[in-house]
Amino acid sequence: MGRHGAGALGQSVDSLRQKHRARLVHDEGMRHGVSARRKIILLSTALVLLGALFVVGPARRAEACSCVGVSDEEAFAHADSVFTGEVVEELAPGNPLASADPKRLILEVSEVFKGQASARQSIVTARGGSSCGLELTGSGPFVVFARIKSNGITKGAVDGELYADLCGGTREQAGTPIPAGLATGSPPTAGASPIGGTGDDGPPLGLFAVGGGVIVAITVAGFTLRRRLRSSP
Repeated sequence: MGRHGAGALGQSVDSLRQKHRARLVHDEGMRHGVSARRKIILLSTALVLLGALFVVGPARRAEACSCVGVSDEEAFAHADSVFTGEVVEELAPGNPLASADPKRLILEVSEVFKGQASARQSIVTARGGSSCGLELTGSGPFVVFARIKSNGITKGAVDGELYADLCGGTREQAGTPIPAGLATGSPPTAGASPIGGTGDDGPPLGLFAVGGGVIVAITVAGFTLRRRLRSSP
C-alpha cells in the first residue's frame, strides 16, 4: 500500500472515530435530557399536590352517618330542648370540603316544649349529611330536638348554643308539632342565644386564594420548563 493510500485510510478511521464519539455524546445528551424532563414532571406534580393540600388544609377523620328512624316520643325523651321555629340565618365559615366541620342554624323560636330555648336560638350541626348534619330544606317551620352535649362528631358550641343532628328526630312541622300528651308549648326565653365560631373553624377564604395562585404559578412554571427542554438541541 502506498503512502497516499495509508494516509487516506488513516483519515477514514479518524472520521469514523469522530462520528462514533459524536453519536455517544448525542446519546448521552438525550439520556440526560429525558432524565431531566422526568425529574421536572415529577417535581411539578409533587408541587401541585403540595399546593392542593395547602388549599384544602388538614382533613378531618371521615365519619359515616348511619341512623335508624326515631319516633317523636323517642326523640323527645333523649332531647334536652324541644322547640318549633323557622331558620332565619345559616353560618358556615371554615373549610367547605370538611363535612364534619360545624355550621350554625339560627332559628326564630315560636314555642318551647322541653328545656330552654331563646327567642333567637343558635343550633350547631355538622356541615354535611354524611357526618350526620341536619339537612333542612327551606326555612320551615321545623320541630327541633336538640341536646346540650355534642354527639362526638361535631363540636364547638359555646355556652347557650345547642346541638342537633340528622339522627335526633328534627323534622318539618306538619299539623300538630308535638304529639298530644307529650308536652304543652310555652314562649321562648326573650333575647338571643350566644353564637360561636364566627370565623375560626377552618382556613380563611384568603388562604384558598393564595393556594390557588400557588397551583397556577407552579403549573405555568412546569410547562415553561418543559417547552424550553423540548426546544433545546
